[in-house]
Amino acid sequence: MFLNQQPKLSKNTVKEKRCHQRKLQPMCPLQQTEQKPSLTLSIALQDPVQQPTPVPLGPGPSGKRPRPAKPKHPKQNKPNNDILAQDHIALSESTATLRFWANNPCSLNAQKKDELTARLTALTKQNQPDVMFFTETWFKEGSDTVINGYQLHRADRDGRGGGVAIYVRSEIVPYNVTLSQLNSKNIEQLWIIIRYGEESILLGCIYRPHDNDDEYLTETIETIKVAKNALDGLNCSAMLLYGDFNFSHTWYEEVDVGGRVATAGHVVNDRSGDIRFQSCLEENNLTQMVTFPTYRHSRDVAPKSTLDLVITNEPDRLMELTEGDSLGHTAIGQTHCLLIGTITVSAISTASMQKKPRFIWSRADFAAFSQFIGAHDWMTLFLDRSVNECYAKLAEIYDEAVKRFIPKTTEPFRKKSEVWVTPEVRAAVKLKQQLWLRYLAAGRHTHRELKRAHKEACKNVVRVVKLAMLGFEEDLVHTSMSDPMRLHAYIRSKQQNHELIRAIETAEGSTTTDQDVICRTLNEYFQSVFAVEPDDPLPVFQRRIESVCAVNENIFTVEKVMLRLSELMVTKAKGVDGFHPRILNKCAAVLAIPITQIFRLSVAAGIVPDLWKQANVTPIFKKGSKLKASNYRPVSLTSVLCKICEKFIHEQIMCFCTTNNLITEAQHGFVRKKGCITNLLEARDVLTESVHLGFAADVIYTDFAKAFDKVPHRLLLHKLKAYGIRGSLHKWIESWLIGRQQRVQIERCTSEWKMVTSGVPQGSVLGPLLFVLYINDLPDGLNQHVKLYADDSKIIGIIKSHEDSIRLQNDIDEAVQWSHKWQMPFNVEKCKVMHVGRANKKSTFSYSMANKDGTRKQLEVTNVERDLGVQVSDDLKVRIQVETAVAMAIRTLGRLKKSFRSRSLLLWRVLYLTYIRPHLEYAVQAWSPHLRKDIDALEKVQHRVTKTISSLKSIAYEERLRRLDITTLEKRRERGDLIEQFKILAHIDEVDFFVPQIHPTWLASSSYCLRGHNRLLLPQRVKGCEERKNFFTNRVTARWNALTQVVVEASSLDAFKDQLERVL
Repeated sequence: MFLNQQPKLSKNTVKEKRCHQRKLQPMCPLQQTEQKPSLTLSIALQDPVQQPTPVPLGPGPSGKRPRPAKPKHPKQNKPNNDILAQDHIALSESTATLRFWANNPCSLNAQKKDELTARLTALTKQNQPDVMFFTETWFKEGSDTVINGYQLHRADRDGRGGGVAIYVRSEIVPYNVTLSQLNSKNIEQLWIIIRYGEESILLGCIYRPHDNDDEYLTETIETIKVAKNALDGLNCSAMLLYGDFNFSHTWYEEVDVGGRVATAGHVVNDRSGDIRFQSCLEENNLTQMVTFPTYRHSRDVAPKSTLDLVITNEPDRLMELTEGDSLGHTAIGQTHCLLIGTITVSAISTASMQKKPRFIWSRADFAAFSQFIGAHDWMTLFLDRSVNECYAKLAEIYDEAVKRFIPKTTEPFRKKSEVWVTPEVRAAVKLKQQLWLRYLAAGRHTHRELKRAHKEACKNVVRVVKLAMLGFEEDLVHTSMSDPMRLHAYIRSKQQNHELIRAIETAEGSTTTDQDVICRTLNEYFQSVFAVEPDDPLPVFQRRIESVCAVNENIFTVEKVMLRLSELMVTKAKGVDGFHPRILNKCAAVLAIPITQIFRLSVAAGIVPDLWKQANVTPIFKKGSKLKASNYRPVSLTSVLCKICEKFIHEQIMCFCTTNNLITEAQHGFVRKKGCITNLLEARDVLTESVHLGFAADVIYTDFAKAFDKVPHRLLLHKLKAYGIRGSLHKWIESWLIGRQQRVQIERCTSEWKMVTSGVPQGSVLGPLLFVLYINDLPDGLNQHVKLYADDSKIIGIIKSHEDSIRLQNDIDEAVQWSHKWQMPFNVEKCKVMHVGRANKKSTFSYSMANKDGTRKQLEVTNVERDLGVQVSDDLKVRIQVETAVAMAIRTLGRLKKSFRSRSLLLWRVLYLTYIRPHLEYAVQAWSPHLRKDIDALEKVQHRVTKTISSLKSIAYEERLRRLDITTLEKRRERGDLIEQFKILAHIDEVDFFVPQIHPTWLASSSYCLRGHNRLLLPQRVKGCEERKNFFTNRVTARWNALTQVVVEASSLDAFKDQLERVL
């Protein structure tokens, strides 16, 4: 939020910085780290904003503000480099992680300490933890606590048991925290600060006994709040807290919030203490990272409770958190697992990396560029040339024009100032600096007026900066409708979503932070998952249609290509061929001519230019350990022009498949008139009806192993012929698939090229459609209900008897045989079964799946499964989904509150509607809550957001909604149901309900109805099943029938929404 400009400053200015820092914070060993030799304008802005009352970090000199040093003694302000060298670990460029262990050993006695020492000795020093947390140490005076290579910090219980301790490696210098709340004896806690690399990290360890003491819990929650709020005052960039909190009624799961690491806590049986603790984490924007059980109460049972928690304010820093063997158990078998984690602590230096050139767009001459391109006779240049020669010639002329008219630089892009800085801010900062220098030059015993004037200038800087930031944020809102990308870009810059991959585990098992090795490791892993096709005869696959998909060069015209070029987003990255979207957009009129000719020539010849078959791969983290290469998804950045050509071909193939009904009705991914909502509605329809009828239902969730990367090219091309894709189009797709190359690119590091021997590129336009066609025949041999969304598939069987379970098992075997035949193996470890319904509680049937080697593995039984982003539980209740949606929305709210200073009505209305409310309404037609508790839980989020707005805090909720021009979420869900019903009846969405909606036959011939309308729906008679009674088709009937004829006969979806606004 501060300026990045770094002007050269005088020695007196440097002196001002040092003296001002000593005023704000008392000196201590941690603060004696070496200061950079230049003072930036950002420091001048930041100083007055800091807290006036400093927080001591540890033992050190007096906290009194030092008097300004006399000009004739400048050496007094120079830091002691010898002392500084001892203050923190000087990390090398390849070191960017901090390893920690955490455990409740239930008494760290001699036997368990020996076990701990043995484990440490077995590791190399590089792999040993830097920090170890322990609760319930049971340490007493005289206890043997020494662990070689570590220094101990402990807080023992006065009586028997308890106690917490933190072991820190000997070379790390820790500092005490003197905040009274963090040293309170009312709870068992220990807090220290370590300087590691270039960062200060606040470490905490808390033990909460297993009791119902509300005062102890209140004190614990207050301590966590104080620690989080004190981070800035303590100059700490992150907080890492471990504790055994004994919340046995809460379990956690990992969720996706905008591509960032996050978890959601679910409280069972509405335990008030657990709920209060979760509210504390949500309100303070903290994340609990442990998502697996950590405690078992006896030897004969598996761990079931998550008592040991790791809490941080920077969840994206966590690279890995795994479960290790406990150090031992108590006499009755109680034990806690060892938590092993890794976090990133410092950015990797890129000084040695090659500088990447960038365009200077402000100096680009697009008119001259267009004139240069337009001066060439492309018909003559392309005459008697192959596709590759024509494309190479176009690239050559394009590169020449770029060199002439679009300048480049290798200097890193640096903003002169933050976007909110105004001339008034600069003037205020300059005046403050001038007054300080004048005060120093005048002497410390005179010119008190100058001192007073400087204090007033500091206050003025704070005021001007606040006004400038508020003004900028208000301007963002006013321009959000015309330029929404500006608002999104600002939020991304504040939240720093895209973080560099700082470490990876190599194939040898070691962890590296070298960027070149990371690129190479990821590239080798991505290539290792490719399938190697045998030369066996192709399987028989009958033709689905005799006609041919007519795609030829005539689909490309200059006008259509120019329109596509003009629609390109200029901020997108360029491909390997170097054609930049901004240049293509600005010069679309002249570039469309040669590009159209190349498109036509490519499709007519069935040849794809070689540059189109090269891709830079960006690894995208999915979930799990960030150190595992298998937890990254390769997204290909291909040629921009290739994607445009793919769009033309995609439209023709999709139109051909839709017209001839070639795509199975079970597929909902990447096809017209279907999506996540239709898939979830159809699946829940089957499940709720089976429960309503008193039957059980089993859902088999299958998972393909690296689905998009495993598609065999020969088999895919074989199937495409059966779907009518033949001739030049088939040849073009074959050329597009065969001979592809890819390399991993992270920032300025790039791996070597690797051949792509299977799969369809993730990030391409044609890839998803080709994958859909490849698995299109999977449901043909299955008898149960199959629902697909691209590679996400589930098989649903209604179980009335044991024979139904056998039939479902036969379908599983049939699906496995299909996967082996078409070389698309399932990841058996991730395939699960869910037993739904009250009649299924005593189910003893075990479903299994065969591996390729013939061995069978029993499928894991799950009670909750994340299905297309929605939590589905075996009792069909939506409580867990509600809790997940609320957690994601509140976490987003916390990040937005941290990013924006303004609390104006207009700003937060835009932020709420754009970033928060979608979490509460995603696919809500499939899981709309009907219990008042769930309804209120969702509504409280909106209530909380409206309370954020300063001008609305003191008025009633209904009035706040009126001023914001929004409705309650409950009314929004009613409106969403009606809109979805209209889309189904208007065939905008296609939903194949298990129990079809019934229209009265006596209204079929009626053109007008005096009461209601002639498109009424008959409700289903439901008794004793709340989940079925509140399913979409039954929930929406009464509301739909209450609409008027004018509303239901709206000519379009937009017209229906307009009519709906008038009647609701």
